[in-house]
Amino acid sequence: MTGPRDPEQMEWEAELLRSALLDVPRKGARERVRDAVLREAAPPGAGRARTVALFAAGALSIAAAVALFLRVKPERSAELRPEPFPVATPVPAPPASAAVHPRPCPKLVVATGAEPVIDDFEDRNARLLLAEGRDGTWAVYSDGTAPKILPALNWPWHPQRLSPPRGESQYGLHVPGGKMAKWGAVLTVDFASGACYDVSAYAGIEFWAKGTDTLVHLAVNNIDWVEEGKGGLCSGECPQGPAKAIDLVRSWALYRVTWQELQGLSGPTAMFDPKRAVTLSFGFYPQDTPFDVWIDDLRFIARP
Repeated sequence: MTGPRDPEQMEWEAELLRSALLDVPRKGARERVRDAVLREAAPPGAGRARTVALFAAGALSIAAAVALFLRVKPERSAELRPEPFPVATPVPAPPASAAVHPRPCPKLVVATGAEPVIDDFEDRNARLLLAEGRDGTWAVYSDGTAPKILPALNWPWHPQRLSPPRGESQYGLHVPGGKMAKWGAVLTVDFASGACYDVSAYAGIEFWAKGTDTLVHLAVNNIDWVEEGKGGLCSGECPQGPAKAIDLVRSWALYRVTWQELQGLSGPTAMFDPKRAVTLSFGFYPQDTPFDVWIDDLRFIARP
C-alpha cells in the first residue's frame, strides 16, 4: 500500500501535463504546414547581388506564414545597439495611385495593450503565453541543406535552459544552423490562430538576443501578403513585406523594432499595417550561415 502523494509532486505533474497539451497542434495544422509554399527570388542580375527571398505562407492556425526576406541583400551593418525609444522616423505616404482598400479580416483578435509579454519561455512549452488572445506555437523551418544541425521542419520548437542564466531568466529559444545553400532558415510563430491580430495598442516589439556575429531579419507579416489558398487575402503575385535587419553580437543585448520602422521599410504594395498582423518571424539568409542564436523575453513595446 502506498502512502499519500506529495502535493508538490502532484502540482509539478499537472504543470507538465498542461505544457504537453498546449503543444498539441490543432487538427489539420501539420498537413497544412507541409503544404507551405517556398518561392525563390530571380537569379542574380548583373551589377548587383541579390539574395534568395523566402515567403512561406501557411495556415494561420499555427506558425505557417514564415519570414519575409528582403529581395535585395542588405549591407551588413555595424553592430546594432538598443536605440532610445521612441524612434522618430518620418514615414512616407504611398502614392495616391497605390492606395489599397484591404478586404476585411476573416477574424480579428485585438491586443488591448495590458499584457505586453509575448513569450518569456519560462513555462518551457512551445506555445506563446496565453494572453490577449495569443495562442501561436513556435516553429523553425530551413532549406534542408544542413539536416544534421537543422532539419527542414522543426515544429513545435521548445525553449532550452540558459547556461548560465540571464539574470532571473532560466529558459530561452536556441536556434543553431549549419552552412545553408538555398534560402536559409526561419524561426516563426502565429499570433492568433486563423485571425488578424491587431497590435496597434503597442508601438513595436523588443527582445533580448545573442548570436555568433550573425545578421537576423525580423518581420511581422500582414494577412494581405498571405496567399488565399493558405488562409490569407492575397491573390495573384503576393508582395514581399518589410523586414528589419539586425546585427546580433555574442553577448546578450536588448533590441527594439517599432511599427514605425517597419512602415518606413514598406513599399506602396506592401505597407505594414499593425491592425492586420499574422506572424512574427526571425529569418536567416544563407550568407549569414552557419549561426548560433539565442532569443529571450519577447515583449511588445508600450506606447508612450
